[in-house]
Amino acid sequence: MDGSLIAAGSMSHPLDQHGHFPSPHADFLRISRVRGLRIVRCRASREPSGFLRAEEYGSELHLPPTLAAIIDRALKQGVKEPVQVNLLHQDGQLSDSTNTIKTLTQPLTGWEMRIEEDEGTITVSLSAILHGTLLQDWKTSQSNYWNSSERAMLEVNFSIDPVTRIACYGSYVPALKEEPRILAFIPAPSGLSKLNIADAPVGTFAQFAISGDCWISFYESTGEWKSISITEHSPPTRTAYGLLSDNRGYRWPRISIYGIDMDVIASAMMNSQETRIILQNGRFGQVHYSHGSDGSTYYNISDVRLDLKIDSSGLHFDYTIIAEMIERSGNFYLKWELLLLRYPRFSQCIHLLK
Repeated sequence: MDGSLIAAGSMSHPLDQHGHFPSPHADFLRISRVRGLRIVRCRASREPSGFLRAEEYGSELHLPPTLAAIIDRALKQGVKEPVQVNLLHQDGQLSDSTNTIKTLTQPLTGWEMRIEEDEGTITVSLSAILHGTLLQDWKTSQSNYWNSSERAMLEVNFSIDPVTRIACYGSYVPALKEEPRILAFIPAPSGLSKLNIADAPVGTFAQFAISGDCWISFYESTGEWKSISITEHSPPTRTAYGLLSDNRGYRWPRISIYGIDMDVIASAMMNSQETRIILQNGRFGQVHYSHGSDGSTYYNISDVRLDLKIDSSGLHFDYTIIAEMIERSGNFYLKWELLLLRYPRFSQCIHLLK
């Protein structure tokens, strides 16, 4: 349970001169989304929770950051036309195994990548030359294990279906017809041992927190203008694919807190189940009331206290804000099903619960 994608695909390369790098057949690839993209062959089986369990084997590929970023964007936003990328310089590497203690590594050059979309399914084709041009002498495990005259190639292919893209990225996939089917009920609290992917509160452009018997629309903005925003929401509907449909049933106000996103929170909680963030005497967000055709009203937030706790049910938020001298407080939590699908870094916090 680390938020990895399990994709139908293959990874192949010829055997090296000394047989260090195995190249077994595989029908599935495990694609890690934490700290770049890491790809390894795997066997996959469906757990009672609906999540896939992967058993890794064979060599391990680490993609160049440039290619990882392009793939990530394609999975989120789709591609209107096929994308072709070529990298001539050395970047990325192939390791002989998934052993983190002692591995042999082969630098890679001459990358070629093609990304296509068909009916919402993203297909990625990658190849690279199994040869390094800038070997680092102090890395005794790094070398050219293939004869350069043979121009040995690594080839990788995988596809990600539209339902997975929506569940993990909130993507908009026009090819996937998502007609609302039934009114969604707030799922009962559950722990990591009782996960149910069918209860995951996610959909296209949508993800929901829970506060008592209320749905909370939860949104984050990343990058330079990072923030988190919460708005109470009327009950959403589930589609035939089990995804939630955001019907824009907002119950104002919307509270937005600046300078914080889920990556900031994950970093703060890597070694602690609980933490507190305090912001004082500044401009740290807004309370937004929408009046429909009559416009909107905004109140600046001057103080924030945010208590965070992670437990077997998910990530809990307890907040107090002051906007225009008026104090407002509340609480909500994000279920583990949502955290694993949308914010895989939080899988690294699971060890805190044992």
